[in-house]
Amino acid sequence: MRDSVAQWVGRYRRELFFGLWRRAYFFHSVWWLPAAACWVLGARLLQLTPGFGFFFLIALPVPMLTAWWAARRALPSSERLAADLDARYACGGLLLAHDQDGGESWADHLPEERVPKVSVRLGYSLPWTLVAWGFLAAMFLLPEVWFQTESAAPIMIQSQLVEKEQQINLLEEETLIERHEAEQLRKTLRQVRREAEQGNPAETWQALDAMQRTMDRQARTAFQNRKQNIEQAQMTAALGQRLNNSTLSDEAWQEAFEDYQQWTSDLRADNAVFDQAFSEVGDLKGLDRAEAGAKLVELSRVVKLSKEELEALRKRLKEGKLGDADTGVLVDGDLDGDEALAAYLAAAGSAPPSVRFLAPGGAGTSRGPGSVAIQWSGKTPDGKDPFEAVLLPEGASGRDNSSVRLAVGSEAPEADGRARSSGLDGRNVATGGTGSANRQQVLPRHRAAVGRYFERNDKER
Repeated sequence: MRDSVAQWVGRYRRELFFGLWRRAYFFHSVWWLPAAACWVLGARLLQLTPGFGFFFLIALPVPMLTAWWAARRALPSSERLAADLDARYACGGLLLAHDQDGGESWADHLPEERVPKVSVRLGYSLPWTLVAWGFLAAMFLLPEVWFQTESAAPIMIQSQLVEKEQQINLLEEETLIERHEAEQLRKTLRQVRREAEQGNPAETWQALDAMQRTMDRQARTAFQNRKQNIEQAQMTAALGQRLNNSTLSDEAWQEAFEDYQQWTSDLRADNAVFDQAFSEVGDLKGLDRAEAGAKLVELSRVVKLSKEELEALRKRLKEGKLGDADTGVLVDGDLDGDEALAAYLAAAGSAPPSVRFLAPGGAGTSRGPGSVAIQWSGKTPDGKDPFEAVLLPEGASGRDNSSVRLAVGSEAPEADGRARSSGLDGRNVATGGTGSANRQQVLPRHRAAVGRYFERNDKER
């Protein structure tokens, strides 16, 4: 049974559309697929590739939709296709007349409905499309190691930076450092922040360690200086108390008091604590004995308060982790804990994942966030370590040379069958020892001085 003319034209239109789509798809794919492959290559070099499936889903529909849009624009209308069929089969306008009249009387005069076969000459488009698909697949199949680059994320040290800023403020508030020294420390702190944003753990931790050592040294030095000043002020105030409580005559007391004034005047130029105490008490010049005594009592009270302030300062420095030899740089925040730190170092190529960093202050190296435990790789035949780790505090080298061991043990050693004391006969360095003695006696190294002490006569004693 013959179909209607509309169905005939519709089949012809669909056949023509698919032909145009195939031509547009292979033509556009030749250009689109290499561009997509280059984009994939660049994304992989930048390590932005989400995965193979993501780009595969893009590579399929985009050329298809592009070809569909191009075929849709190039497809003729139904009227034009009907005129083309009428001219192709020499129907003399019967198709157009049938479409306008709609009568069935013309159906017997129509030829056999055969939709023309639409062929597409792809030429070189098909092989080039296959080459383009192969190029795209090659970009996905390249080894992943070719595109892996070692990059470290910014180090999260916000808590350390805040702690260092608080330490600088503490040193400045307590006048332990000058203003220009505090500004220099803050400048260094800003530089450390920039280094941390660039993801350089070695330089960042070294800078933090250097800052901590600098502030510890400044805090210790300033604290010791203030402590010495307070002790000197205490002795001076105590001397004034003794002068006040003395039973000297007025003339002798006045002479001693003038000497005391002269001495304290010179001392105030070098002792800030004593100068501040005198500023609160007032000048002693021109006072009689009773008024000067009251001033000296007040001076002792002010100096005592300075000692209490020194103890409060010690507590504040301890709370701020300043001045303590065991205070170091701790890594926390997003890198809190040994395991997280070891994983970060392994990812950044700085250390294997098995590295376990210990808390600062332990044995070993002092580079980075803390010290690393020392582990010797081998043992000597007698079971001892092949090397002896000499871990002494800074400045402790040569400390043992200032004393000697002159006698070891509960009894004096014997020589040639005769008992004698070895207290003055020889010297053993204090680092040595027999291991069998239950006590040791450390005496001065100068034999002559010791001999003169024990050889004094009764008059000298």
